[in-house]
Amino acid sequence: MRSHTANELRDRVDILAANGSTVLLSNVCAGITDITGQRREQAQLVAAETTHMVLFRTGDIGVLSNSSYIRSGGVLYIVDYISDSRIPRPGIWTEVFCHVERTTS
Repeated sequence: MRSHTANELRDRVDILAANGSTVLLSNVCAGITDITGQRREQAQLVAAETTHMVLFRTGDIGVLSNSSYIRSGGVLYIVDYISDSRIPRPGIWTEVFCHVERTTS
C-alpha cells in the first residue's frame, strides 16, 4: 500500500445514505483517484466493479458504510468496500473503493 498525504484531499464530496438521496455529511474533504493497473486488479478481487479510490481522513467519515454513496459534482459513486491503508500508521487514512453509479448533468 502507498503512503498518503493531506495534499491528496483536493475534492469536496457529500456522503449519502443507502437510499442515494439523503445527505448524511456534506462538503467533506476527499481525494478521488481513478485506479488503474495492478492496484485496480487487486481491488477488483474484492469487488468486481471497483474503478475508483476515494481517500478520506478516518475521523471525517464516521457515518460511511458499505451501503453508502459518495457524490462529487455530478458523479454518484457507490461504495464497494472500505479499507484502512495503515500507512503511515493505522487509523489515519481510510481508502474507500467504489465505482460510478451514474452521472448527472
